[in-house]
Amino acid sequence: ATGYSPQDETTRELLKAKTCPMPNWVFSPHFPIEALEHWTGRQIDLYAEQGRTLHALRIKNPGQGKDWTVDAVWTHVKTMISVFKARNMELPIIYLQNHDFNGMGGHIGQGLLSKAQQEGFPNLIVDAGYRKNGTHNDNTIVADALNLGTEQRAALVEYNHVQQQIEQMLCRFDSRISQMTPWDSDCA
Repeated sequence: ATGYSPQDETTRELLKAKTCPMPNWVFSPHFPIEALEHWTGRQIDLYAEQGRTLHALRIKNPGQGKDWTVDAVWTHVKTMISVFKARNMELPIIYLQNHDFNGMGGHIGQGLLSKAQQEGFPNLIVDAGYRKNGTHNDNTIVADALNLGTEQRAALVEYNHVQQQIEQMLCRFDSRISQMTPWDSDCA
């Protein structure tokens, strides 16, 4: 055992099994930046133990507390980048995944993409879902940071409409919200 998170052991086992796990850092004000720096180094080392190179990391925000801000998240991104730079490695792809509980997630994602562009970091990916999906960043807000052409924007709008229709159709069979089965039915 490493004395660290069980994630290290899981990552090691997955690498030994020839899979390609993506290490996942949980964004929390309870973890100091120094811990992120050490964690990033450990992930690189775990890959190196198996003769592989780590190319991608994920930052996951399990909730959207007041600490999930452009500046706070960017500090985490910069810390990960600094570890790769210190080891003379190619810059990683960094995925950001969060849930949007208050409508600000998409704006924070848009701000982070803008910040990454300003800082010359092209490898930031911000998770987003279709417009008004209720759980994840609104992709129309996040995409505002991108230089999309007219055709690309139209494709994004069409995707959102189709995705909403698919979800509405699937929710028809979701017993949590379905009104199709009478309350006194013996069938679920």
